[in-house]
Amino acid sequence: MTAYPFALNASQFISQLFCLLYGKKMSFFHRIVVSSAIIGAVLFAMPFVIDIGGSEAYWICFVLLLVMGWFNGLLQNTCFELAAQFPEKNMAGMVVGQGLVGILLNLYRDLTLRIWPKSESEQPSGTDDDNAFYSAIANYFAGGVIMIVAIVLFYTLKAMDRPGQLVRQAEHGHRTPPAEEPVKV
Repeated sequence: MTAYPFALNASQFISQLFCLLYGKKMSFFHRIVVSSAIIGAVLFAMPFVIDIGGSEAYWICFVLLLVMGWFNGLLQNTCFELAAQFPEKNMAGMVVGQGLVGILLNLYRDLTLRIWPKSESEQPSGTDDDNAFYSAIANYFAGGVIMIVAIVLFYTLKAMDRPGQLVRQAEHGHRTPPAEEPVKV
């Protein structure tokens, strides 16, 4: 058993409680952009921290996962809270998108394992498996890029007419009635 899932999930849970109690004091825009940027920075830094090795790397990773968990919970809560303000079809699209991302991430992980396979032989103690490190860099780098793309897409969404209007209304606490015309996203 490892403490890493606890670090990530416990801080995520606490930040979601924080959103429940105090989330309205921060705009959706700031919660989404700041959370995405910090998660992206953690993802870019993680493989290099891991490469340090030893107990220093363990504790730095633990702290980074606490930070990432907090902002991941904030981001998840905000995305669902924002999507709930949109018409029902948009909320359903977000849920379908979340499932699709899970499938694509598993396919991506399979691809990285094919490019950098795990070592078949037993390695002597103290030797590094470069394939594992390259695979980690690819995975964390892709995650960081996805967070940057998410920020750009949120800016794009906010700039669009109808979706941008829905985002602005949601930020001011107005629940939007279903649109008479289909919302183009």
